[in-house]
Amino acid sequence: RRSSRIPGVYQKMAPPKISIASSSHFRETTVAKAQHLTDGVRLSDPLPTNGKKVSTTASEMKPGSRPPVILPWVGFGTYKLGKTQALSATLQALQQGYRGIDTAFIYGGETTERLVGQALNQAFQKGIVHSREEIFLTTKHWRKYHGYDLTMECLRLSL
Repeated sequence: RRSSRIPGVYQKMAPPKISIASSSHFRETTVAKAQHLTDGVRLSDPLPTNGKKVSTTASEMKPGSRPPVILPWVGFGTYKLGKTQALSATLQALQQGYRGIDTAFIYGGETTERLVGQALNQAFQKGIVHSREEIFLTTKHWRKYHGYDLTMECLRLSL
């Protein structure tokens, strides 16, 4: 970043300060301190608590409240894995601790999302992943599905 004190001179800026909190599966931290695949940044806060302290672990949460949503810093991308590798590579990534998975409708000839889903199913069955809340799954919708009805069709296919 440019320093506002000296025009044209760059200085190293400290990473942003982020309060430390945790959800039931991801730990919020700063970029500089992120060391684990489950480290991430908070996307949302817990529901209002009327001034009372709120636990951020699922086992301690009260009905009607939720832990913060924390996006992992590190994710596993499935672009160009292809039909033969998407399932096994995603399952291996989950075994290694990845909890952020990125895919798209168009990847792998429109098959990668389905294979990622199969890998997640196997991970649940094998006890690698214990709940849906452990996974941060992202996908992209393809450009031929513009408009409400076509977008809903693409979402149906993705899910």
